[in-house]
Amino acid sequence: MHIVGIWENSNEISTYVAPFAEACGCTLVSYSQLKLFPPAPLLVVSAEVSDWTGADKVRCKGVLLPGSSGASTRFLSAAYLVSYGASPRDTLTFSSLQNGEMLLSLQRELVTLNDEVVERQELVLPFSSLHTPLPFLAAVGTLLLMGLPPEELPDRIARSGK
Repeated sequence: MHIVGIWENSNEISTYVAPFAEACGCTLVSYSQLKLFPPAPLLVVSAEVSDWTGADKVRCKGVLLPGSSGASTRFLSAAYLVSYGASPRDTLTFSSLQNGEMLLSLQRELVTLNDEVVERQELVLPFSSLHTPLPFLAAVGTLLLMGLPPEELPDRIARSGK
């Protein structure tokens, strides 16, 4: 069982990811302060956080974080960083939001917690206008890194009602 730490204040990412965690062999742990984060394979950072106090103490295999984090990431000790956001430089981005769907683009390969490779691709995912794009993008990135196959995402998200 892999531990996935989610650093957020609003629990939006955790709410999206929680229904899938057990099936991916993961346990979710949410933190509001980075200094409370124990060693774990994956740290997911919400776009809403800003205080990077304790980043120099974080030890993990991978970090999924907003591309806007910039210089704050220099303190993190991780094998890899995966960015998400609206910039074409981000690994995980979206090119459109319309008619209840998000066109998500995976710009570079990802390596899951089980060391499987997820190839570059585009995915059309159900997306409710009641939600905000960045937490949803972070949740999808988390699911991919946890090992949920990309081809299963559209159906699983639709069935979850998220």
